[in-house]
Amino acid sequence: QEVLSRHLEDLRSEKARTEAHLQSLKKRSANLSVTADTMKQQISEKYEAIRKALHKDEMAMLETIEEDQRVTSAKLNKIMKEWSQHLGQVQRAMANTQKALDLKKNNSKIQDIHSSSCPKKKDAAEQGIKMNEDRFQRLLKILHNISKDLEAQMHRKVLLLVTIDSKSSHRNIAVSRDQRSMCYSSEPQPLLDSPLQFDKVCCALGSASLSKGRHYWEVDLSCCSAWSVGIAYGSIERKGNQKNAKLGRNRHSWCIEFRDNQLSAWHNDHYISCGKSQVAIRKVGMLVDCQKGQLAFYNAVTMKLLQEFSGALT
Repeated sequence: QEVLSRHLEDLRSEKARTEAHLQSLKKRSANLSVTADTMKQQISEKYEAIRKALHKDEMAMLETIEEDQRVTSAKLNKIMKEWSQHLGQVQRAMANTQKALDLKKNNSKIQDIHSSSCPKKKDAAEQGIKMNEDRFQRLLKILHNISKDLEAQMHRKVLLLVTIDSKSSHRNIAVSRDQRSMCYSSEPQPLLDSPLQFDKVCCALGSASLSKGRHYWEVDLSCCSAWSVGIAYGSIERKGNQKNAKLGRNRHSWCIEFRDNQLSAWHNDHYISCGKSQVAIRKVGMLVDCQKGQLAFYNAVTMKLLQEFSGALT
């Protein structure tokens, strides 16, 4: 009986602990909803502030153009008025001249031949009366740069922190302690043999596994004279030196590479030339949308699109 009583007491204690834990979880669930609503509200407020700032600036720029139009139009109207007055003078002079000619034909006395004269009007510097095209072009350039900067920041708001999977890296690749950078090493690294390791191709994979969502990350290549970066399925071959173990040379991977001042994008052993570049690209950005099956490579400094693959990822 004593044992059963202790067991019942233990059960009561466990019941109380379980009920308290359930209450805590319910409270956390309620707080989670409030926290999410607060976050969404704050995000909406930031976007609204951006929209207001853009709208305000847009209205100011449009007003500037309209003021330029008003000033230019006023100048042209003044010139047109002067030319209209001159046209009236010419027409009156023509009428007087015609009258004098008719009188002369009739042998009538011409009293004032000079009254029909009209001085030629000099052309004004009308070509200079135009809207400020130079300022407009500067504005377009500034807006283009702002758009590119904004696009970069929009991508970077989903910036993915990528670390290097040292288990996949070739022995001649030295991975930093924080696994955020790597470089070629002439001395083989003291790595344990692994089935995930590239044994012939000098390559390493990132540790992030992407299966859903939208992700963006950047790779700093400023210290490299030639490089190849991309994305691959985990099933890419790691052994041997054949195409199925090289980035972009098989259906399991996509890449963009820079060699001999030539930039090219590769997938399934087919390449697309991205043009010749006299200046090496210092940083490449990669944007992956798993749901849409889209992959895009950018020059992360200028945010110029280098190459895009659509319907590529499943």
